Amino acid sequence: MQQRRILLAIAAVGYLTICATLIWLYQPPFQLQRKLVANLPFTPRTLLPTDLDADGHPEILAVSGGLPFWVRSPFHAPSVKVLSEYEVVWLGYEPVETPMKAVPVRDRFNNLRLLRWLGGKAVLKAFPNSPSFVSR
Repeated sequence: MQQRRILLAIAAVGYLTICATLIWLYQPPFQLQRKLVANLPFTPRTLLPTDLDADGHPEILAVSGGLPFWVRSPFHAPSVKVLSEYEVVWLGYEPVETPMKAVPVRDRFNNLRLLRWLGGKAVLKAFPNSPSFVSR
């Protein structure tokens, strides 16, 4: 009877250890988020994976109140570029799984455009197959 209780206790501890390990392995990368948030002026509302400069290396676009902060080299030495002339337009609520090549924004004239990073500066392009229009 005593041996049965000991075996049951060992099995329960083993089961809980496996469950805790699996939960720990499938958590989001909090270390990356802490590193990013520490280098931003305030806490972002949304983190979007992007590749705005099309170099094949992922970047992060942190959005807070519509104001975008572009974080280059998020895994090593993050550098933050504030894109204060633009306001990010959120078109959906589903999580983005692949890096976005362009981000929909409103410019200072309230025009809806796609933001990309070409030649070391922000470039605004019209939406493909649609005329430019002013969002209200």
